Amino acid sequence: MSKQVDNIKVNIDKATKAMLAQVETALRSFLERMKADIDSDLRAKNVRASGELMKNIRSALLKETGKIIGVVGVGPNVPYGIYVHEGAKPHYPPVEPIQQWVILKGLVKIGGKATTHAAIHRRKNADAIMSEVKSIAIAIVRKIGHKGTKAVPFLRTALNLNRNYLMAELAKVKV
Repeated sequence: MSKQVDNIKVNIDKATKAMLAQVETALRSFLERMKADIDSDLRAKNVRASGELMKNIRSALLKETGKIIGVVGVGPNVPYGIYVHEGAKPHYPPVEPIQQWVILKGLVKIGGKATTHAAIHRRKNADAIMSEVKSIAIAIVRKIGHKGTKAVPFLRTALNLNRNYLMAELAKVKV
């Protein structure tokens, strides 16, 4: 009888490991789809200047006893990620980062074309161009001060797009 119990325990352990491997595979696939959809959503909504936000979307599988947890989020070196996702109440952000954003978004043009930091500083009239950049940035800061910023819930959107996919993949897990 004891040998039979041992065989049952071994079979249960093997089945559990196989099932957890399938769940892990499904969850990894789900996380990759989430990241791809986050990237697509941010591009579609033109929430892009330097690309740092998109480069810092991270995913991870965390394993604990009896649990596998999938996590998707923005890396810690992009502290503004939460404000893009959740929006922000009216406040007055510092002008300097907004100036950088104005240049990265191509809001200032030289000869009818969007310009870069390097192109501005090569020009004889760099001070005049930077003055234009600063005035645009100040106008943006004032608008944020009055209206705040609109939320772009890219994580929530990607989760909603992929929830059924995850459920379908988990339904395929063989016990």
